[in-house]
Amino acid sequence: MCSENLLPDCSSKSWKTWFQRKELAPEFERKGSENEGTLGIVSTRFEQYGKWLCDVPAIRGGDTYDFNVEYRTENVGHESVSLHGMLTWKNKEGVLITRDYADKAIDLENGWKSLSRKLDSPEKAESLLVELAFKWSDNGSVTWRNPLLRKVEPVPHRIIKAASAFIDKNGTLDFSLRQMLAAIDKAGAEKADILCLGETVYDWGVDLPLDQRAVTIPGPLTEILSERARRHNMNIVLSLNESEGGLFCNTGLLIDRKGDIAGKYRKMQLPLCEGEDGITPGRGYPVFDTDFGRIGILICWDHGFPEVARILARKGAEILFLPTLWNTEILAPARAVENGVHVVVSAPRWSKVPCRIISPEGEIIASAMGGEYNENGLCTATIDLDKRFYTFWTSVGAAFGEAKSCFMQERRSDTFGPLSE
Repeated sequence: MCSENLLPDCSSKSWKTWFQRKELAPEFERKGSENEGTLGIVSTRFEQYGKWLCDVPAIRGGDTYDFNVEYRTENVGHESVSLHGMLTWKNKEGVLITRDYADKAIDLENGWKSLSRKLDSPEKAESLLVELAFKWSDNGSVTWRNPLLRKVEPVPHRIIKAASAFIDKNGTLDFSLRQMLAAIDKAGAEKADILCLGETVYDWGVDLPLDQRAVTIPGPLTEILSERARRHNMNIVLSLNESEGGLFCNTGLLIDRKGDIAGKYRKMQLPLCEGEDGITPGRGYPVFDTDFGRIGILICWDHGFPEVARILARKGAEILFLPTLWNTEILAPARAVENGVHVVVSAPRWSKVPCRIISPEGEIIASAMGGEYNENGLCTATIDLDKRFYTFWTSVGAAFGEAKSCFMQERRSDTFGPLSE
């Protein structure tokens, strides 16, 4: 059940103004009557920075709150740069605990949009400062209305078991398939919700022309894999050399628990040698919805380009799966940290750590060693997809900030033009 609104209407004097420096203060506007008021901020130069603030004293630590506010802008080129809503939680002494962006934006009608966030308050929180900010706009404005904060029922966390496995290179397609099925069965025995296998795992190391080892999707091989996915009630991610219409692609594949092909991603960032060998790159970066959340797939050379992982994360991917033949110690953890997502890696056996599951803090929470160190070739980890990872002084000052949200909300996209060249 939702409680009553803990925030006053915009007409209330409880809403106070804040500006960075007097000489950089924007214009503040309060309009309307009770229950129909709006709060405005108008900028006349880029450097101006201002906020509307409201303190909410009736906060209980550990409770779940749902925040929402509507807004409309004029002459604002990059809304994600120029405005934000922030929830700053404080303890009984008024000391900052955490600061959380309202990071869900939705289009409404007549040019209005909304910012929202549902989250648990910190255990020691006793008050909340709601911040509606506008900054860094040459000649723009924002109007805020209908601020809403309610205590709601807790949302159950989504807990899953992820797995990664590697296989040996032995030179025949039959041997590769037997190993793939054995790895799937091992992960199934561990009750994994999703398994990541390696890059071109079926024909890697097989000495045949590409047109004799590439597969159709769907086709006989995927039918076999789909049957195992159904048998173990498990999602499977892997990379295959795909043949379609006379072209060949390095294709990332998601097979869901029902055995259906739930998604295909064709490797975008091809190394020169792969292109010279006859592989054609893909044309986009899709994300895929599973029964537990949204995922993205990168393949090998892709993860050397931070833009790929960032695009997938901005599209809502909560876990990135990386089938790869190129496995460095630092790049996969870097992609996890800079996007605030888990990364699941499956690489060849000869890698030092061919299988890794990495947390949003860059910590390896599960691994399977390569070489002669691990005959099983499988690792698993339990992941809480709704756990938030905080670090003190992550952007937000003397409080705990959530790197995932900060990295996404604080991008200066208005300066990124050269990246499109």
